[in-house]
Amino acid sequence: MGRIMGQQPELAQIVDEAGFEFLLPVARWVGYKENSFFHNSVLETMSWASALLASTREIAVFATVHTAFSHPIVTAKQCATADQIGHGRFGLNIVCGWNSYEYEMFGIDLPTEHSARYAFGRNGTTSPGGSGASRRHSTGTANTSS
Repeated sequence: MGRIMGQQPELAQIVDEAGFEFLLPVARWVGYKENSFFHNSVLETMSWASALLASTREIAVFATVHTAFSHPIVTAKQCATADQIGHGRFGLNIVCGWNSYEYEMFGIDLPTEHSARYAFGRNGTTSPGGSGASRRHSTGTANTSS
Protein backbone atom coordinates (compact mmCIF):
# COMPACT_ATOMS: atom_id res chain seq x y z
CA MET A 1 0.00 0.00 0.00
CA GLY A 2 1.33 3.46 -0.87
CA ARG A 3 2.79 5.90 1.61
CA ILE A 4 -0.29 8.15 1.69
CA MET A 5 -2.92 5.39 1.69
CA GLY A 6 -1.01 3.58 4.42
CA GLN A 7 -3.35 2.17 7.04
CA GLN A 8 -6.49 3.89 5.78
CA PRO A 9 -8.27 0.68 4.69
CA GLU A 10 -7.70 -0.80 8.15
CA LEU A 11 -8.86 2.42 9.86
CA ALA A 12 -11.94 2.45 7.61
CA GLN A 13 -12.71 -1.12 8.71
CA ILE A 14 -12.44 -0.08 12.37
CA VAL A 15 -14.90 2.81 11.99
CA ASP A 16 -17.17 0.63 9.84
CA GLU A 17 -17.32 -2.01 12.58
CA ALA A 18 -17.87 0.74 15.19
CA GLY A 19 -21.04 1.79 13.36
CA PHE A 20 -20.01 5.12 11.86
CA GLU A 21 -22.36 6.23 9.07
CA PHE A 22 -19.93 7.61 6.51
CA LEU A 23 -16.41 8.63 5.55
CA LEU A 24 -15.70 11.79 3.55
CA PRO A 25 -12.34 12.01 1.78
CA VAL A 26 -11.40 15.68 1.37
CA ALA A 27 -10.50 16.94 -2.11
CA ARG A 28 -7.42 19.08 -2.52
CA TRP A 29 -5.58 19.43 -5.81
CA VAL A 30 -2.70 21.40 -4.35
CA GLY A 31 -1.69 22.14 -0.79
CA TYR A 32 -1.49 25.49 0.92
CA LYS A 33 1.57 27.49 -0.04
CA GLU A 34 1.95 29.86 2.93
CA ASN A 35 4.83 28.12 4.75
CA SER A 36 2.67 25.08 5.22
CA PHE A 37 2.61 21.80 3.42
CA PHE A 38 -0.81 20.92 4.81
CA HIS A 39 -2.79 18.91 2.27
CA ASN A 40 0.15 18.53 -0.11
CA SER A 41 -0.34 14.77 -0.23
CA VAL A 42 -4.09 14.33 -0.57
CA LEU A 43 -5.28 11.58 -2.90
CA GLU A 44 -7.78 11.92 -5.74
CA THR A 45 -11.11 11.27 -4.02
CA MET A 46 -12.94 9.01 -6.50
CA SER A 47 -10.13 6.44 -6.39
CA TRP A 48 -9.65 6.97 -2.66
CA ALA A 49 -13.36 6.46 -1.94
CA SER A 50 -13.43 3.35 -4.14
CA ALA A 51 -10.50 1.83 -2.22
CA LEU A 52 -12.25 2.52 1.09
CA LEU A 53 -15.53 1.07 -0.23
CA ALA A 54 -13.73 -2.09 -1.36
CA SER A 55 -12.25 -2.58 2.12
CA THR A 56 -15.47 -2.04 4.12
CA ARG A 57 -18.93 -3.62 4.38
CA GLU A 58 -21.54 -1.19 5.76
CA ILE A 59 -20.21 2.35 5.94
CA ALA A 60 -21.03 4.85 3.17
CA VAL A 61 -18.11 6.64 1.55
CA PHE A 62 -18.44 9.99 -0.21
CA ALA A 63 -16.04 11.38 -2.80
CA THR A 64 -15.64 15.13 -3.11
CA VAL A 65 -15.78 16.65 -6.60
CA HIS A 66 -15.07 20.26 -7.57
CA THR A 67 -17.48 21.46 -10.27
CA ALA A 68 -14.83 23.71 -11.84
CA PHE A 69 -12.30 20.91 -12.27
CA SER A 70 -14.42 17.85 -13.13
CA HIS A 71 -16.37 17.15 -16.29
CA PRO A 72 -19.92 16.03 -15.37
CA ILE A 73 -19.95 13.07 -17.78
CA VAL A 74 -16.62 11.73 -16.48
CA THR A 75 -17.82 12.29 -12.90
CA ALA A 76 -21.06 10.40 -13.59
CA LYS A 77 -19.11 7.41 -14.95
CA GLN A 78 -16.75 7.47 -11.96
CA CYS A 79 -19.74 7.60 -9.59
CA ALA A 80 -21.39 4.63 -11.27
CA THR A 81 -18.17 2.64 -10.96
CA ALA A 82 -17.64 3.57 -7.30
CA ASP A 83 -21.25 2.71 -6.53
CA GLN A 84 -20.79 -0.74 -8.07
CA ILE A 85 -17.65 -1.28 -6.00
CA GLY A 86 -19.49 -0.21 -2.83
CA HIS A 87 -22.73 -2.09 -3.56
CA GLY A 88 -24.81 1.09 -3.22
CA ARG A 89 -22.82 2.74 -0.41
CA PHE A 90 -21.20 5.50 -2.50
CA GLY A 91 -22.13 9.16 -2.14
CA LEU A 92 -21.01 12.33 -3.87
CA ASN A 93 -20.08 15.62 -2.21
CA ILE A 94 -20.28 18.35 -4.87
CA VAL A 95 -18.32 21.54 -4.09
CA CYS A 96 -17.47 24.70 -6.02
CA GLY A 97 -14.09 25.26 -4.41
CA TRP A 98 -12.47 28.32 -2.95
CA ASN A 99 -8.71 27.67 -2.96
CA SER A 100 -7.15 30.13 -5.43
CA TYR A 101 -4.07 27.91 -5.84
CA GLU A 102 -6.26 25.09 -7.17
CA TYR A 103 -8.01 27.39 -9.63
CA GLU A 104 -4.60 28.71 -10.77
CA MET A 105 -3.35 25.16 -11.27
CA PHE A 106 -6.24 24.50 -13.70
CA GLY A 107 -5.85 27.88 -15.43
CA ILE A 108 -9.27 29.07 -14.27
CA ASP A 109 -10.06 32.40 -12.68
CA LEU A 110 -11.54 31.98 -9.21
CA PRO A 111 -14.84 33.88 -9.05
CA THR A 112 -14.46 36.25 -6.09
CA GLU A 113 -18.13 36.26 -5.09
CA HIS A 114 -19.53 33.20 -3.35
CA SER A 115 -22.73 33.43 -5.42
CA ALA A 116 -20.71 33.56 -8.66
CA ARG A 117 -18.88 30.34 -7.74
CA TYR A 118 -22.19 28.59 -7.10
CA ALA A 119 -23.67 29.91 -10.36
CA PHE A 120 -20.59 28.47 -12.11
CA GLY A 121 -21.15 25.22 -10.20
CA ARG A 122 -24.78 24.99 -11.27
CA ASN A 123 -23.67 25.27 -14.89
CA GLY A 124 -21.36 22.30 -14.33
CA THR A 125 -24.21 20.14 -13.01
CA THR A 126 -26.90 21.09 -15.53
CA SER A 127 -27.99 18.50 -18.04
CA PRO A 128 -27.00 18.85 -21.72
CA GLY A 129 -29.42 20.71 -23.96
CA GLY A 130 -30.11 23.53 -21.52
CA SER A 131 -33.31 21.99 -20.16
CA GLY A 132 -32.47 23.21 -16.67
CA ALA A 133 -32.87 19.72 -15.20
CA SER A 134 -30.36 19.66 -12.39
CA ARG A 135 -28.53 16.41 -11.79
CA ARG A 136 -28.06 15.67 -8.11
CA HIS A 137 -26.00 12.64 -7.18
CA SER A 138 -26.63 10.85 -3.93
CA THR A 139 -25.59 7.30 -3.20
CA GLY A 140 -25.23 6.56 -6.90
CA THR A 141 -28.58 7.85 -8.15
CA ALA A 142 -29.36 10.83 -10.36
CA ASN A 143 -32.49 12.93 -10.05
CA THR A 144 -33.35 14.67 -13.31
CA SER A 145 -36.71 16.15 -12.32
CA SER A 146 -37.15 19.91 -12.73
